[in-house]
Amino acid sequence: METMTSHKQYLLLFFAIIVVSIILAVGLFEGLKTDPTPPMIRTGWYLPHNTIVWAIAEPGMNQAQSERFVLSGEYDGPAQQFPLLSQYARYENYTHENTGDRYMIAVWYFTKESAFLSSKKKLNEYLTTSGTVTRVSLNYSGFVSTDQYNLTPIGPSAIPLLPEHLVTTGYESSNTSGLFYTIEIPGTREQNGGVQTSAGNEYYIVYYGIEEPFGLSSRLDLIRDLIGHTFTFDGTHSAGPLLA
Repeated sequence: METMTSHKQYLLLFFAIIVVSIILAVGLFEGLKTDPTPPMIRTGWYLPHNTIVWAIAEPGMNQAQSERFVLSGEYDGPAQQFPLLSQYARYENYTHENTGDRYMIAVWYFTKESAFLSSKKKLNEYLTTSGTVTRVSLNYSGFVSTDQYNLTPIGPSAIPLLPEHLVTTGYESSNTSGLFYTIEIPGTREQNGGVQTSAGNEYYIVYYGIEEPFGLSSRLDLIRDLIGHTFTFDGTHSAGPLLA
């Protein structure tokens, strides 16, 4: 009798181990299907992360017109010129080598659409009360980008993911002037036995600006080129202004 009881206990333990193993294996598999990259790292995906950013003159132009921006600071946290929008925020400062003007590229990252939408509204309200807001369309048709590592021009055919027209939100104030645009990235979805899974959408607010009391119009071409030479984009991404 004792032997039969021990045998049953052994079988129950054996089946329990199998069930736990299956649960762990399924959990591991599901975890591998999603990107484990921490949000703060993902925030930096829309920053150049280059010590020097080049905007080489396009063919036919005088190469002396090439622009060089030198990294002067990189920070984990929100840009101080704007209200708090997200716990995931980073920015970089660049100095224009020829003029000494200070530029900044700031990024705010969101994983929830509700937070993204409310932050866009909050930021737009701040901008309209602290400066001048306009709608600015950037034309990148035929734009020649620059390989930031080899410092060679990249023709339009090699960068089909750079949109021909990028509609942005222009901002002018006494302490910074520049352009905002947003990025929406659809979550990765997989069909598994008729059940659709999703890693969730991602959202970004990006700002390129100058930290000097200049009017936006005088620096618009330079900021346009800076965006074009460092833009991170994919055909599935949706880019646009703060508010449609």
